Amino acid sequence: MNKKEKKKNRKEIIELLQETERPGIEKLVSWLDHSNFFTSPASTMFHGNYEGGLAAHSYEVYQEFKQRGSERLNSGGVSR
Repeated sequence: MNKKEKKKNRKEIIELLQETERPGIEKLVSWLDHSNFFTSPASTMFHGNYEGGLAAHSYEVYQEFKQRGSERLNSGGVSR
């Protein structure tokens, strides 16, 4: 993962968190920024075994969840 991709993941994750407008979200964003969340690997032996892998994997899980949730809503599998 190159520097540009890591910056993009960071930006998108922070924007998603901020969109929630939940109380305290800025504290969480600050904590993530000052932790190793955006630079750590997701795993040391398996998938995401690279710098930035944890954030990349977390974002991929969100995208999958969003896609499957959307499919269920559109199929009538979930009521609003």
